[in-house]
Amino acid sequence: MDLYEKVSDRLKNWASEVKDARGVGIANITTDAIKDLCGKQYFNLPLPFLKYIDDFRRKEGALQSISNYRDHFIHPFHVFILGFYILNKTRKSNLEIFKFIKSGGNEEEINLKVWFITAIYHDVGYPADKLEILVKDFFTESVGRPMTSQFDWSSVLLAGENIHHINALADLFHLKVNNINESVKFKKWFYKRLLEEHDHGPLGSLMLCNQGWGEQEFSKYIYESALAIALHSWSGSFKIQDKSSEKYLLDALILEKFPLAFFLSYCDNA
Repeated sequence: MDLYEKVSDRLKNWASEVKDARGVGIANITTDAIKDLCGKQYFNLPLPFLKYIDDFRRKEGALQSISNYRDHFIHPFHVFILGFYILNKTRKSNLEIFKFIKSGGNEEEINLKVWFITAIYHDVGYPADKLEILVKDFFTESVGRPMTSQFDWSSVLLAGENIHHINALADLFHLKVNNINESVKFKKWFYKRLLEEHDHGPLGSLMLCNQGWGEQEFSKYIYESALAIALHSWSGSFKIQDKSSEKYLLDALILEKFPLAFFLSYCDNA
């Protein structure tokens, strides 16, 4: 049984268990399913990634009283399931566009693992986006350094290896568009979205990069996931209309150049 078949069986079990559940029961069943998929039998992810699941669910509970807040814990799992269904249906075809990672190993399994990480983690920055007081806790846990103030988002850039991570993301962006000017624009966009608009995409991408991937072979793929997470709310940058802000605008996501970011945006919205 390959990884797709094992994941498919686990998702069938989740669907069977959740169909008659309500409220907190759905969250409990979903939590167990995500934790199982993080384990050695499936995606074999490091403990910090597993720990984030409990932390994220606990912190999201603080936001339920906000009238315009919607679930962002079960939602990422739904995003993963939709993407898994599409990938599973197309994996036997020659659709190269759905191969996010090119490697010498088992590309099907690596791509599925990259998709799981990207989908499950893409909204981890959302609670901090909605309630700034949580930023301090998020970054204390992510990089071991508290922020000087819960409202001082600029200190995010000074925490841990974040400048290095942003430069690495800009380099990856450059490779995809093959335009150094676009790489510079990406960094300006990233800083603006993080510091001025408190966008959960760039915030979540940095948190993922700081998950302690160490020397694992898979660590080299994390920037692909992090870039997709940073870009998944890219459309918001087009709300800026004045010409003085044009230097912060990114072009539309082209499927051929940004397959993972496009796929995440599609499944997220669908």
